Amino acid sequence: THNYITYMMREKNSMNKKIENIDIPNVKELGDNFLKSCYKLKSINLPNVVEIGDNFLSHSIDITEIDLPKVKNIGNNFMFHNKRLTKITVPNLIKVGNSFLHLNTFLKRINLPSIEIIGNRFLFNNNGLVELILPNAKTIGNYFMPYNNTIKKIYLPETENISYEFLNDNKVVEVVYIPNAKSIGENFLGSANNIKEFNVGCLNDEEYIKVKK
Repeated sequence: THNYITYMMREKNSMNKKIENIDIPNVKELGDNFLKSCYKLKSINLPNVVEIGDNFLSHSIDITEIDLPKVKNIGNNFMFHNKRLTKITVPNLIKVGNSFLHLNTFLKRINLPSIEIIGNRFLFNNNGLVELILPNAKTIGNYFMPYNNTIKKIYLPETENISYEFLNDNKVVEVVYIPNAKSIGENFLGSANNIKEFNVGCLNDEEYIKVKK
């Protein structure tokens, strides 16, 4: 078995509409567009994969749970628009690209204990989410969780660098806790106007008032 698979299933491949189960125990790396638009895929077993390219399982809408025990790095558009996903387990994930889990509205809880680097548009429009755990995230791209109006508390204890539009259109956030922040981008709070508790390391009270305005 090869350690690398790329373009195994393209979006227009007719086989994509028929695949229901995938079991690839020995592969370590997956290239771009792997299993993109596999509309009937229900289960997948990738116990030794470490690296995943762009568009993994994008538009594969029947997947409800996924477990990727060894994955460390994921490209852009990971599981883009998978509206039935309810559980994801990626305990060793360190880095994700842009649009991670974009439009996965059935996810209630996400725990990424090892993640350190997060790309742009993280969890875009995931309005079912009520709990997010990112204890080791160091760097966050722009538009963090845009259009998510269910998360009320954001705890990022180790985050140091945050890009612009951090809380773009998050109107229900009440608690923001980022005590080790060293730099933040423009329009940091976006339209988040319901904040009751605020601790961002690089901002004092006066600076927070300016940012809030």
